[in-house]
Amino acid sequence: MALETEFMRDNRVIVTRVVGKFDLAEYIQLAQKLNREVLDNATAPIHGILDFSQTQGFPNNVLSGAVKIAKARHRNSGLLIYVASNPVGVRFLEMFIKLTKNPDYRLCKTFEDALAQIDAVIEDEA
Repeated sequence: MALETEFMRDNRVIVTRVVGKFDLAEYIQLAQKLNREVLDNATAPIHGILDFSQTQGFPNNVLSGAVKIAKARHRNSGLLIYVASNPVGVRFLEMFIKLTKNPDYRLCKTFEDALAQIDAVIEDEA
């Protein structure tokens, strides 16, 4: 799996693209690094887009582990939008979002839609 991360919107948005088969342990390492280096020092909510449009699959046990991690959100985390367009990815993320019961988690089918939602939230925060 490859994780491609970039910052957008004056470093208010972290975009991570998951390419290949999703590896929860690798993602956890990246999330912990971003927590230490970015979120711990943030003065405003940092929003995220996690793009699964190039993901080729999820391990069988990933759902329970991901839900545990998601419930321990960083205090400076803002909106987190998941992007997926293939039916398996959409279904997986719908279940994940439902299990976390977090209104700050959303699902979009395109990156452009996700960015538009985050732009609206950032505008409301200003």
